[in-house]
Amino acid sequence: MWLGSKLHATLPKLIVVTPTYNRSAQIPDLVRLKQTLNLVPHCDWIVVEDALQPNDHVYNYIRDFKSGALLYVSQQSRDPIFRGKEQRNKALQLIRRTASKNPEMEAVVYFADDDNSYDSNFLHSLRYTKQIAIFNVGLVTNRTLEGPLVENNTVIGFRTGFFGNRSFCIDMAGFAVNIQLLLKFPESNFSTARRGRMETEFLSTFNIPLNEFEYFHGKNGIHVWHTQTKNFAISKPDLTIIPANKTATNILAINEKDAITARSTKGKEIRDKDNESVL
Repeated sequence: MWLGSKLHATLPKLIVVTPTYNRSAQIPDLVRLKQTLNLVPHCDWIVVEDALQPNDHVYNYIRDFKSGALLYVSQQSRDPIFRGKEQRNKALQLIRRTASKNPEMEAVVYFADDDNSYDSNFLHSLRYTKQIAIFNVGLVTNRTLEGPLVENNTVIGFRTGFFGNRSFCIDMAGFAVNIQLLLKFPESNFSTARRGRMETEFLSTFNIPLNEFEYFHGKNGIHVWHTQTKNFAISKPDLTIIPANKTATNILAINEKDAITARSTKGKEIRDKDNESVL
């Protein structure tokens, strides 16, 4: 079962799934997301590393997540073109395994990439999703936003600048799914049938008509942004200058390879020792 903070145990749980991979901005992105999620009560966080094994160095930066349970696991991509697919499916497998032991579990699943920006208050509201909630995502495909068109509080279409022939023109950060729906449709996973259509094909598996989707507006209309932190190619070591008569005591005893690509030898799963999830 999921073991997180009991302070807000009466609230439906929010389970956030974050696929991640080795890059120069990985740790800063995860630290920023961790700080956002720490403001969301009764929230569990599943981080799935695109690798054969988790990375101890990455884990050390997120292990102090305090809003709920943290689970850090690994699942390597078979095809880099569809990066994130197998990591999200790994998380869905773990979520269903846990929820099947507690079929009355009240929870909502949200897929939060680590290079986006999120309003913590809005994330808190997603836990009240009854089936599937959809909402605007800012800064998608050089446009102000991508999201649903709504008339009389009913979704009637989408505003998008990317593959307009999709059934559900929505970004990965633009929807949340109730855990009971995931249990009802155990075969609903992310596929790689066509590039750019991972979201619409996933949502189509639930057989819910568009007018039954729940629109979450929030206070300001946009509460999630596709900011995408810029990554840098680190090709040279740091230049360290120390006067001849001095000894520096604060030089980090790590290099780029140690910090970014070191792999754990402790197994394929790392759990927060102070707030363990049992799956």
